[in-house]
Amino acid sequence: MFLGRPFCLNGSPMPTPRARRRKPDPNQLQLSVSGPSYLGGREEGLLLTVKEAAALMRIGRDTTYALVAQRRIPCVKLGKQIRIPRKALIAHLEKEALQQALEIGGAGGAA
Repeated sequence: MFLGRPFCLNGSPMPTPRARRRKPDPNQLQLSVSGPSYLGGREEGLLLTVKEAAALMRIGRDTTYALVAQRRIPCVKLGKQIRIPRKALIAHLEKEALQQALEIGGAGGAA
């Protein structure tokens, strides 16, 4: 007579079977709105967290917090939370890149 869970030959209990994931039905329409990989597949939002902005700029989280504290990147405080407007950040980065390119181009031509 069997009582309880089955055991392996070494005396340890056998693992319980796990629920299997169903394969998606190719005939069923699946809508998935996923953002870029730097957002972990989430939708793109108007405001980014500091972590998301850091991933977008490919810099560290602490460096991003330092840039926010120095007011070198645009940010909005919502209560105690810091959010960075996506469009403002991208425009700011493009402006900074253009300024740096002009400085490098201007310095190279003057020498």
